[in-house]
Amino acid sequence: MTKQSISDHLINILRQTVEERYQFYNLQNIINLNISISKEMVDGLRSFFLQYIYPDAQTRVTLNKAFENLDRHIKSPMHLIDLLGNSISMAFHFGLQFPKAFRAGFQTLESFKQAILFEDILCSEAIAQNMKLPITNDDFEKMIAKLPQENVHKFIKNSDELFKTLTDIPLLKKSIEIISELIMKMKDKPKIYSKDDIDGITTALGILKAGYHLFHNLTTEEKENIIGLIKEVENKNLERILEKYPQ
Repeated sequence: MTKQSISDHLINILRQTVEERYQFYNLQNIINLNISISKEMVDGLRSFFLQYIYPDAQTRVTLNKAFENLDRHIKSPMHLIDLLGNSISMAFHFGLQFPKAFRAGFQTLESFKQAILFEDILCSEAIAQNMKLPITNDDFEKMIAKLPQENVHKFIKNSDELFKTLTDIPLLKKSIEIISELIMKMKDKPKIYSKDDIDGITTALGILKAGYHLFHNLTTEEKENIIGLIKEVENKNLERILEKYPQ
């Protein structure tokens, strides 16, 4: 039994639990669902989770590669800023929000990496507990209960911050414009930026665009309610697990 096989199995369980938890009829049994939240909103949110935060094992390989290539750009973005031009031209082209929008775009992508880190923590825990495949849902929840709770709460907090960024539509739209421009500039310098570099940032751009399409037609109240829903559902789920498997 390899680490990869355990990881793939855990990803499938994560997907199954998210698929079940974010069904409209199940949410009504978990929380007091705000009347502004429709089944269509919940369906879109669930699809976003499953496609971008908890994708299947094969898609995860593609995303992992994309984020590996993004790492050096996220950690040292100054060369990308230089690629766009001087501060005056950037302010003229993108507006005075440029610095904030640039940071927000890459901070959002950094937040997606936390899901990958959480999966790694789960995988390490499964190996430490010498779990055998197939891991049952009960085994999975017992494992969650045994994790250091600061790790679980950090993941929930990170999800909250991620969706706050994704629902700031004016800033997100500006981030998409900036990263789209970056990709064009990178393509003009093939001797400096490899295909993997460009593919990584293009994948990231697709994630930001998906967030934009998910939230851009919602009212401020609806977006706030969605953020509150995610936070409440995840905390309620954790409370249920800890009550079921007290340490």
